[in-house]
Amino acid sequence: MGSFNTELSNLGFDKDQDKLFAFCNVMVKCSIDLTLQSQSGRPNNALLDYRFIDSFVKLSMVLIKAFEFNKQEFMSKIFEFIKAKLDEDHNTQLKTFNQKPYYRMLINILTVVNMSDCFNQKTQR
Repeated sequence: MGSFNTELSNLGFDKDQDKLFAFCNVMVKCSIDLTLQSQSGRPNNALLDYRFIDSFVKLSMVLIKAFEFNKQEFMSKIFEFIKAKLDEDHNTQLKTFNQKPYYRMLINILTVVNMSDCFNQKTQR
């Protein structure tokens, strides 16, 4: 895990919070788009491939554990990016909008934060 943290640090995520937030914004969008693309050709939106969303949530927790920054602000930004992507997709896709990837992402974040030792008891409530 140490070499991975070093690579993340070399990218400047530990020093430049704007770069970190821009990266996370792209990751939110990409993970949702890739999940939705995995359904093409399948009837009734069956069997979405959630690996992209699951990986993003795990990466978010690695970032939280690896670097010292305001965790509440970081999570607020993540939720802000999810909301923006949800609004955009809902407004453009209308009847074909699929909420499942968003639900999966939010439930996974809630579960990981609740189980993580990175957050104090006050944050988890």
